[in-house]
Amino acid sequence: MKKLNYIILIFSLLIIPLLGQFAVSAETANSNNENEIKRNINEIDDITKVVVSEFRWKQKTKGIPGIFDYVEINNKLTVDIKDVRIEVLAYDSKGILYKFLIPIKGEIRGNSKKRFYSILTPILNLFPDETMVNVESAKLSYQSDNLKIKAKNAIKINNFDYIVENIASETVQVKELDFINESSNYFKDIVFSIEFYDEKNKLINSVPFKVRGVIGPKEKKVAKNFQIPGINIKYFSEVKLSVFKGDLIDAKEYISEGGDSKLVDESNLRDSRALPRKDIKINDFKIINKSKNTIGLINIDLTNRSRFKYENIVLSIGFENKSGNTFTSKKIRIKDILLPYSTKNFINAEFGLVDNDFAKINLAILSADMIGSVKEVKKSKPNNMIKNKRITKDLKAFKGNNELIILNSNLGTLTSVRVLNVSDNKIFNPVFEIKLLDENSKNLKTLLIKGEGPIDSKKERTYRSIKIQDFNSYEYVNYTIEFISGEKLK
Repeated sequence: MKKLNYIILIFSLLIIPLLGQFAVSAETANSNNENEIKRNINEIDDITKVVVSEFRWKQKTKGIPGIFDYVEINNKLTVDIKDVRIEVLAYDSKGILYKFLIPIKGEIRGNSKKRFYSILTPILNLFPDETMVNVESAKLSYQSDNLKIKAKNAIKINNFDYIVENIASETVQVKELDFINESSNYFKDIVFSIEFYDEKNKLINSVPFKVRGVIGPKEKKVAKNFQIPGINIKYFSEVKLSVFKGDLIDAKEYISEGGDSKLVDESNLRDSRALPRKDIKINDFKIINKSKNTIGLINIDLTNRSRFKYENIVLSIGFENKSGNTFTSKKIRIKDILLPYSTKNFINAEFGLVDNDFAKINLAILSADMIGSVKEVKKSKPNNMIKNKRITKDLKAFKGNNELIILNSNLGTLTSVRVLNVSDNKIFNPVFEIKLLDENSKNLKTLLIKGEGPIDSKKERTYRSIKIQDFNSYEYVNYTIEFISGEKLK
């Protein structure tokens, strides 16, 4: 018997450490699995449901970067995706394969198609005779949970006074919810979670609800006398409340949303420069008139979240078909003034002649003029002036034949043109011809603009701030732009 007990003791001493190791390893494995899940939560399992439905080459000359005129991607998933990476398989006339990957930034809604324009490729080492394009990878479009974690750690619940009058009504009557922001951050629209537990402290159900408004650093908020619907439980033993998430905002948005200016450090509001695309927010818009062959009208509600006063606000309006593809776009200019930290509804803004049927539109801020701004005057450099004069004497006329490819253009009082020089020459001072067209593509006006400075061979360059006199006096629906002439070294 003693021998048997001795054997059992030895066995226990040997096996228990192993069991302990197993338990720790299992816990570590579970932790690793959780980390792996978090790390891969934005990956798409079935990439076969994201396909390239159509594409077209614009430039595929050997020895220079290629350009796809467009690549159309069909997202057959029910969720939105982003950051698609396409795989291009290009074969020359001898069947030699050239393979490369291209990342495409932007989002695609679930069950919809979207075209991406002017997609650049690496330098082509062959002339593609046959091309196949596939989707290699994509990511789910979702908001990072970093803000959720920050709000959860920042907001403390001081008091939660509630009554469950009747479970059958599936509501909870809240008498008072008292909470405070213990961080130095600004938050908006805090989402809480009310949780119901049974007698064994097991979670039965949790229901999120939102308390709208902003809360600043060390600020206390009290919400009273409201209901939480959608409880959907038969019984519970205990109720707990926790912070689920909240939107992290900056000091400017906090003030514009009605926050207490005493809780804002003035240094947070003193930006060194105006950023209209960031400062001006589109709250809402409503189309007033979209009848064909009439002037389109739209009401736009904007908020200025900055300390700057803006005027001449320019917005891009994109027209989408039923498939969610943007088939054309125009610009809207609002000449009225938008005051600092204010919201204003601009009534009956015109967006030109309605010449196509569309399902819906999208809006984006392009630019705005800050009232009272002064541009920096830069001193000229004598050495550069002498060098430029010397180069000018050595130039002669250059007539192009598709050597300068226009990649992108932005037409306005200050126009920009992005071009690619595919020739073997360094081209100086290119001249572009712009044709302003009506709804029937008839030429209304022809303008000539000039880009100052050179563009190297096999390189691209953007000519910016090309001024067009009296541009606002021209009425047009569309336009074309092409390279006419330039100069090269003798």
